[in-house]
Amino acid sequence: MSQDRFAKIPYRIYTMGLAIACLIGVLSFGLGLSYYWKEKHAAVDQTVTNLNHAADLAGVEAYLVLHQTARLYETNSDQPTTLLSAPYRERALQYNIQLRDDFETGVNEREREALLAFSERLEETLDTGRFDIVPFDVIESIDRRWLYQGLERTAQENTAYELADAVMRMQMTFVQNVPNLLAETPDA
Repeated sequence: MSQDRFAKIPYRIYTMGLAIACLIGVLSFGLGLSYYWKEKHAAVDQTVTNLNHAADLAGVEAYLVLHQTARLYETNSDQPTTLLSAPYRERALQYNIQLRDDFETGVNEREREALLAFSERLEETLDTGRFDIVPFDVIESIDRRWLYQGLERTAQENTAYELADAVMRMQMTFVQNVPNLLAETPDA
């Protein structure tokens, strides 16, 4: 019988070579995986930022509308106090503070100017009741863009887009029709 040509190499060398090859493989796999997760983490952070922006802006808008509706009810029913609208005012201001703290990142210059103008005039709007100066169309478009970017980055299916769109259209319709809701003789 002929002898195998690797028979003279000790098993320690085989073992060491195999261990070194495994170590190199594990290290390269680990480096590749860490790079992947670093990129993924940046995308997740941007998604969370967009969804937080959208939530804060939608919160300000929703409580502003509720405050407007409560003020109209108090005016129409001759309420002597603002007990009904005061909690909505406070919640709108809380969301506004969160919005101002958060929107320094991920917002382009035009959106930042629109949000600052909206945010700085919010307290004046709540106190005077002049809700017609609120640029709801600009706010709605910024809110919708943030929400859609967040949904897109989380790879949601089309139903999530459609649901978000339907909710936002309902909210916009409600905003546009608030004066008719509590009018003594609603427009037919």
